[in-house]
Amino acid sequence: MDREQIDNLRRQKRGYQGERLLDKLVTDYFAVPELVIDDLNIVFDGQLAQIDKLIVTKGKLCLLDVKNYRGKYRYENNMWYCNERVLSNNIFRQIDRAHDILARIFQQNRIQLPIERVLCFMDPQVSFEVHQLLVTKIKQVAYLPQWLLDLKHSLHENQLKFAQQIKQLLAQYTVSAYRPQQDCPTRQLRTGICCSRCLKFGWEEQKHYLKCTHCGFCESKEHATVRTICQYGVLFFKHDLLRGELRWFLGKEINENSLKSTLYKNFQKIDGFKGKKSCYLNKGEEFEYWFYDQKDYFERLQTRGKLGQENKQFFEG
Repeated sequence: MDREQIDNLRRQKRGYQGERLLDKLVTDYFAVPELVIDDLNIVFDGQLAQIDKLIVTKGKLCLLDVKNYRGKYRYENNMWYCNERVLSNNIFRQIDRAHDILARIFQQNRIQLPIERVLCFMDPQVSFEVHQLLVTKIKQVAYLPQWLLDLKHSLHENQLKFAQQIKQLLAQYTVSAYRPQQDCPTRQLRTGICCSRCLKFGWEEQKHYLKCTHCGFCESKEHATVRTICQYGVLFFKHDLLRGELRWFLGKEINENSLKSTLYKNFQKIDGFKGKKSCYLNKGEEFEYWFYDQKDYFERLQTRGKLGQENKQFFEG
C-alpha cells in the first residue's frame, strides 16, 4: 500500500474503534437495546445519509455521530480549526445531512418528532473550544455515561411501541451498505488456501511454509492460515468463527493441530464452546485490516530461514 492508502486505513480503523466504544457505552449505560437503531444508510429523494446511531427517547430522537479524532479543535465563525489550522471539511456536515433527511422523512409521514444532534468525540485526549452558539450538542467520551444514564431515566412505558414504529418507517428508506444482506452460499465456494500472488489453488507443503505449485511464491503456514480465516470471516460475516467450519474451509493444506495453534495464538475465543464447536470472534474484516497492528510480525514471518531465501529468489527471479 502507498502512504495515502495507509493513512486512509488508519482513519477507517480509528473510526471503527470509536463506533465500537460508543456501542459499549450505550449497552452499559443506556441498556435498552430496543430503543437503539445502529448503522443506517437511508435514501430520500435521491439523497443518501449514513447514520451511526439513533436513540429513541422521551419526546425526541437523538442522532449520534461518532468522531474518533485526535488533536485540539476549535469552532469559530462557522469554521473548524485543528491545532490552529483551518480544516477543509466541516465536521458537522455528516450529522447535518442526516438530520435534514430524517426531518424530511418525518414531515412526509406526518410525524412530529424533534431530532437532537449529538456529536460524540471518542478519544479521551481530544480537546475542543466552541466560540458561537450551536444547534448540535458536542459530547466528550468522559461525559457520555452520565448523559446516557439521564436519557434512560427519562423514558416512559410507551417508548418501546413508538420506537418500533420509527424502525418500521425508516426500514422503508434503508439501503444496503457495503456488505450484502446474506452470507456467501457455500455451494459456490472452492475450499482451500488461495495463493495471494497468482490467486490459484495448489501448494507444495514444507515444514513451516507452503510453496505455490503455479507461481512458486512461498508463504508461512501461520500467515496463510490467518489470511484465509479472515477471508472466511468476510464471506460469513454474520457468524462467529467455528473451528469445524474453518477446518473444512482451509482444506487439506492445514492439519487440525496447526489450526488449533493458530486460532489460540491469533483469535479471541468465545467462552462456552469446546472441541470442533470451539468458537472465535469474527470481525468480518480482510487480513490487512484485522491484523494491521501485527503487520510487522507477519512480515517478519516471510523473511525467516529457508522461507526468506525462497522468497528472495522468487522476487529476484
